[in-house]
Amino acid sequence: MLEHEAEGTTLSSFFAKIPGADALAKQYDVMAPGAASGGGLLSSLEGALGGALGEKTGALINGVAILKASGLTLAQISQAGTMLVQQAEAAAGPQLTSEVLASVPDLKGHLGL
Repeated sequence: MLEHEAEGTTLSSFFAKIPGADALAKQYDVMAPGAASGGGLLSSLEGALGGALGEKTGALINGVAILKASGLTLAQISQAGTMLVQQAEAAAGPQLTSEVLASVPDLKGHLGL
C-alpha cells in the first residue's frame, strides 16, 4: 500500500533501511491486476471499488480487502499493523517511520492504528 500512497522521496529512504521491503512491495503489489480477488462477493466489490476510486484510495481499499480475504479479522489486521509499525521504527527509526505514516493519513484508520 505504501508504494502507492506515500508521497515524496521519504518512502525510498524508508524502504532502503528495511531489508527486503522494496522487493516485498513489488511482489505483493495491491494494485496489480487480480491482487484484490480473494473470492467472495465482498472482496470482489472492494476490489472493484478500489480500482474505481483511483490509485491513492484504491491501494488502501485493495490492501485491506486482501488482508480480509486471507482470513484475518479487523482485530488481527490492527494487531499486525501495530507490530509492523514497531518493526519499522526499529529498522528505519521512529522519525522516518512517522514521516512515512504521516504522508498516508488514511492508513491509520484503515488498519486500526
